[in-house]
Amino acid sequence: MLKLINVDKIEKIIIPEFSITDNSIREAYELGTEMIEFIKKDKELGLSACQVGVFKQMFIMKYDNSFKLIINPQKPKSLNSGKTKKYQEGCLSLPNEIYHTRRFISIWTEYYTIRNLPEIHFVKEHLIFRNLEACIFLHEFQHLQGITLRMVGMKLIN
Repeated sequence: MLKLINVDKIEKIIIPEFSITDNSIREAYELGTEMIEFIKKDKELGLSACQVGVFKQMFIMKYDNSFKLIINPQKPKSLNSGKTKKYQEGCLSLPNEIYHTRRFISIWTEYYTIRNLPEIHFVKEHLIFRNLEACIFLHEFQHLQGITLRMVGMKLIN
C-alpha cells in the first residue's frame, strides 16, 4: 500500500530515470496502477512516484477524463510565446496549503508510457498539454526535479 512521505525528503534531490527494459515494465505497470488508485479515492489530479518513496522519474496525472502514466519526461517546452496563467494549487505533500503559481498555458514534451494491448509494453509519446493539464504536468514534473510548491509559489494565508 502506498503512503506519502515527508515533503522534506523530496525537495532538492535529483531523481534518476526509470529503466526502460523488459524487466522493469511490470514494476512500472503495477506502481502506476497503485498510484492511480491512490489518487482516485481523494479525487486528486496527479502524483509523482517520489511522493510515495519511489525515487524514479515517473508520475501519473489526470488527463482527458482518465489518467496518464508519464515515465522519464523530457523538459517541457513552452508554446504560445511562453504565455502564462495564474493558478491556485495544492499538493498532497503539503496538506492544507494553497499556493499562487504561474504556469505556461501550453507545453510540448516527450515521455514514455505503457500500453497494454496486445501485451504490456513501453511506448514513447510526445504530446501538447494545455491549460489545467499543462499545470498538472508542470507541477508533477517539478517534483521529479526536487522542486515543490513552497519553492515556486506564494502561499495563501489561511
